[in-house]
Amino acid sequence: MPLAIRGVPMFVGIADEQAGYVICKSLLTGLSRRCLRKLYCGVLDPNSEIAQELADLGAHVVSFRPGCSSIDATQPSGSTSDGNSSSSSSTSSSYSVEGNRDGRIRGGSRSNSGCSSNGSGGGVCESPCYSVLRRCSVALLVPNHTGTPDTQPMEDWTYLVELAHRARVEFVFMLSLVGIDYVTSPRLKAFVKMEHHFRDAFPRPGRPPKGASGGDAGSCGGYAARPWTPRRAQIIRKSLPLENLLLYRAGIQTTATLAIPIWQNEFSPVAIADVALGVLYLMQADFTVVSQGDHSYAGLTGGGPLPPPSTLPLAVVHFTGPELVQGRQMAEYASQVLHTDLQFTPMRDYAEVRHYLACTSRLQPDEIEFLVEVYEAINAGFMTRQSGDLAQLLGHPPMGVRKFFEYNEGSFRPPVNPTVRPESDLL
Repeated sequence: MPLAIRGVPMFVGIADEQAGYVICKSLLTGLSRRCLRKLYCGVLDPNSEIAQELADLGAHVVSFRPGCSSIDATQPSGSTSDGNSSSSSSTSSSYSVEGNRDGRIRGGSRSNSGCSSNGSGGGVCESPCYSVLRRCSVALLVPNHTGTPDTQPMEDWTYLVELAHRARVEFVFMLSLVGIDYVTSPRLKAFVKMEHHFRDAFPRPGRPPKGASGGDAGSCGGYAARPWTPRRAQIIRKSLPLENLLLYRAGIQTTATLAIPIWQNEFSPVAIADVALGVLYLMQADFTVVSQGDHSYAGLTGGGPLPPPSTLPLAVVHFTGPELVQGRQMAEYASQVLHTDLQFTPMRDYAEVRHYLACTSRLQPDEIEFLVEVYEAINAGFMTRQSGDLAQLLGHPPMGVRKFFEYNEGSFRPPVNPTVRPESDLL
């Protein structure tokens, strides 16, 4: 199915942690870049190394911590500012995504209604963060991991969802994780709460909106008093990215050993480039929704004109790789591609994993804790899921483990110049 997306302004936040950063980098450098007019990256710290890298790649970097009073936009050289005051929300052009007779989707226009200065959330509407989202047709909301799971990440998430809801973004996607329904670890359980909050803000047709915490709909963060039905609101549950293997390439380069904290249970890792493309394909996909208990799962039925918003229930799609693999199988694929007899060594001590990632990556401590919880869920068998959703969207199987090693072969071989970072390294 051809990707009929052209000239779309897009927002991704939170983008200065690894989960958001790798998606933004893929959108800016991969096949999907031809579909975007601008990419706005919402960050917690506009002065961070990651924020600067995204700006250098052409992103418009925006600081939007809850309660912020200004935008710190790091513009690429040669570009112009889109405005830094709250008044720009009424004068700058806004864009939407419209289905045309030929099936193509292009940037269009939308009204600037839906937010009263006298509303309970007037502070949100007056924020420059709001005016940035007003310009975007699509928003990809990525939970962050900084802070205690039930406090700071949830506060940031609530603020993100509130902004997207008040800005009336037409396509709103949440990036979540597979296998979180039965986990007990605190950071993964927080994803379940975030999904519930997302559903409250963008409910299925016929389901009344709730407040931010299921309480008073008229309170700050309540949604019933100002309902908004986007053209599509979607929860995307993805599996562990294949790019995660790049964190452990040092063992392959130095001792011909793939040492990773994944044991005998299978999982289905997915390439970030395919996830980024899949998000754009979701804007033009048709769905058949199957309800299972409290959840709705989307079955993709091909492309075509978008149906009316009232026929688009909120459902979950799963972005996984094309196959279920174990750690030993990944070592075998790497051996075949690199023509080296690699040994597989499972890292069973999570304290060792934490120390290794702290010494060899730029992940923050909270991000490391989150990643360890993902490994625990995989090893407990909670992420043993393989879905065909992404393959149906793309029209071909997503990248598998062997192809990933082939594509990134240079990153796994001993570097000729150890001080030069490989171009294919997203981490």
